[in-house]
Amino acid sequence: MNKARQYSPFARFFPVILFFSALSAIDARPITRGLVSTAAVADPRTGPMTFRAHQECSGSGCPYFVLAQGVITSTTPRAFRQFLASEKYEPVVYFDSPGGSLTAALELGRLIRARGLDTYVGGPYEAFEGLAGPAREDTRTLARRGICFSACAYAFLGGVSREINEGGSYGVHQFYSGGRPLGDASTQVTMTVLASYLDEMGDRRLLDFASLTPSDRLSSIPLAAARRLLVDNTAPELATWTVDTTSSGKLYAYVVQRQPRRDAVVSFLVTHSDSGLAGTIVYRIKQKFRTANEIDEIFLQETKDFAENVRPVTVAGINVHLSSNWTGKSHEGYALRFQLDSSTVESMLAQTSFDFDPGFPRVYSDVSPEVTFSSEKLRQSLLALSR
Repeated sequence: MNKARQYSPFARFFPVILFFSALSAIDARPITRGLVSTAAVADPRTGPMTFRAHQECSGSGCPYFVLAQGVITSTTPRAFRQFLASEKYEPVVYFDSPGGSLTAALELGRLIRARGLDTYVGGPYEAFEGLAGPAREDTRTLARRGICFSACAYAFLGGVSREINEGGSYGVHQFYSGGRPLGDASTQVTMTVLASYLDEMGDRRLLDFASLTPSDRLSSIPLAAARRLLVDNTAPELATWTVDTTSSGKLYAYVVQRQPRRDAVVSFLVTHSDSGLAGTIVYRIKQKFRTANEIDEIFLQETKDFAENVRPVTVAGINVHLSSNWTGKSHEGYALRFQLDSSTVESMLAQTSFDFDPGFPRVYSDVSPEVTFSSEKLRQSLLALSR
């Protein structure tokens, strides 16, 4: 298969019949080589995907997870909806799947994101079986090494927080049409649909990675690469500070940091003001399980009262004096402005990295801009502002 020439936004105007015929032909071809499936020993990975809830250990503090195991089929999204309807918890989805239907995988990923669930692939997966004595618990190993290959790789991206453990394997390849050539038009439609999905869920660079591997092979993505591609978003790389100018020619220093475990970025800008250095935080978050009005109310009302009366805003562990409370809207991002005194700047420079804590109450932790910034090149950037 040839790699798509470009991700054209005009592909949305293709005839509707072409759109559906292309997607319905696509199967990400489950990778089942080496998986046992016989009458004597049936491997649960080779059958249609099932969903089963488990607890890792005993006690109220032990998290629940749902094991999503098997091949993704056209009925998998419906089965997942039915499963969620009977669940009172919000479990992490543990994947163990060789792939399956790409169309169903995208629907499954969107269902996961809509419920605000997290995804995981690793191992071993163990479930609590009961107490073997006063100091010992019995557990059952459900899978020694979880896998998420082919179509599963795209369903996995639906997780708000996505983690790949070294005990698991995550792999991709080119999409597959059941042996039938797709043709240039269908290929373009499919690439556009996947690019749009990846923009929604994470980073479209994964599509470039997948397109380099033939459909009958598999490229397992190392953990470091998975983090660069935001497949695993638990530990994004810390960005470095730089200097730029506004349209009017005014210098400012800034850093843009992706936030761990969610689709959000936090920008920190520093400028000179009449009273010294001024800081601005700009926060942009994509989230579908809170409405825009709910998020606006959190930033513009609830956190204002909380910061004033309960928890202050801190930078590098130092309380900052706010020039204004949060402003903005969910579709454009929120901005917070404050003064940076000498003690705060010294604390920022004294560490290789420092935290920004907006002082949000725990109930709003899912939209909190709290993040760690690097101090790399901060000193040089601030010196440039003083010239």
